[in-house]
This record gives sequence, structure tokens and C-alpha cells, in this order.
Amino acid sequence: VLICGGTNGWGTPSNGTTTTTATKGNFATEWATYYNGGARDGSPTSTTLYGAAIRMFHNLIERYPNGALYFVSSPPRESMFDTAGKLSGLTLRQYNDAVKEVADAFGVPFFDSLSLSGLRPWEATNYAENYADDTHLNAAGQVLWGQAILRWIQSPGVAGASPVRGPKGNPGSDTSTVGLWSDVDGMTVPAGADAIRLTGGLALGD
Repeated sequence: VLICGGTNGWGTPSNGTTTTTATKGNFATEWATYYNGGARDGSPTSTTLYGAAIRMFHNLIERYPNGALYFVSSPPRESMFDTAGKLSGLTLRQYNDAVKEVADAFGVPFFDSLSLSGLRPWEATNYAENYADDTHLNAAGQVLWGQAILRWIQSPGVAGASPVRGPKGNPGSDTSTVGLWSDVDGMTVPAGADAIRLTGGLALGD
């Protein structure tokens, strides 16, 4: 299962329909709520980045208990160091690092697009060759990014990696969202579908 995204969660934090005052939150606090004294069935706050990411990773592992789960961070863009209007005033690097902290806690391999994609919008030639605008890649950029992800997945130490199987229990069953993040529980997936649409991202099914 490959989850890729974060752009909307960082740049236009919302509850799925309207802009909100979503915040980064605190990892230790949200994890303690989720862990719930070992029961692993708590409900972390759905309007914080940490809480919503914990919900997403837990529920995806529950949905695909025998699959390998990988997360691909949002790619670099010219505005990646902007903080005005962004979730909790974070840069894209700070946002991605927070998501990686949660991915690491669940044992989910994390592809850092800012460092490993080969995309460098601060270089004029690279930008002209791979970007349609500040946020979106063109066809060549998508190929470059995709090839980098494929090499990473096939690399030693990542190939075949699977997250720690999620313990039974659901940390919340609502459908709250914060940009990319969406509670997977309750989502309708057409029979035979090979993809689940998350708000602002795409999770490819097995």
C-alpha cells in the first residue's frame, strides 16, 4: 500500500470542506492517548497533524494487515520554506518531519521526497524540466519522482518491509479530516477497486 501526499494538509489545512485552525499538536500527547495504557484503542485528536496521522497509519495497517505499507512525502516546491498560512506556521520540511515521526512509530518506511526525489525547484533548469507550476509536476517530473520512489522501494532494507501489525482496536471511527489525513474507517471502496482516495492523496491498494 503506497500513500503519497501532504500538499493540501500543509498548504490548506482543512476539515475536508472548509479551512480550519488545525494545528501540529504534540506527538507525545497524541501517542499517549492512542496507546491508552497498552490497549492501543484510544482516540487521538483528529484536528491535529500528529493525531490525524496516528489515526491514518493505525487504520491503514488494520485495513491491510498482511500488506506492506509505504509513505511518500509531499515533493519539494518553490514555496517549501513559506510559513504564512501553513499548518501551525510550519515549513514543508517541518511538516514532513512530523509525519515521519509518526511513520517511524508504526514502523512504516518513509520516502523523503525533499531529499531523495531528484526534484530541485530552486534550480532553474530542474524547475523548467519537471514542474508545471510551483505545486504541480509535469509529466517529466512525475516520471523522475516515480522512478526515484521505485528505486527506493526496491533498495536493500526497504524492499519487502512491512509495518508492525496494528493491534486490534480502532482509534476513533469518525470521518474527520485534516487536509490529506482521513480516517480510513467508514470509507466506501468499490468492489475490486485498487485504490482508495484520501483527501489530498492517493493510497494504492494491494
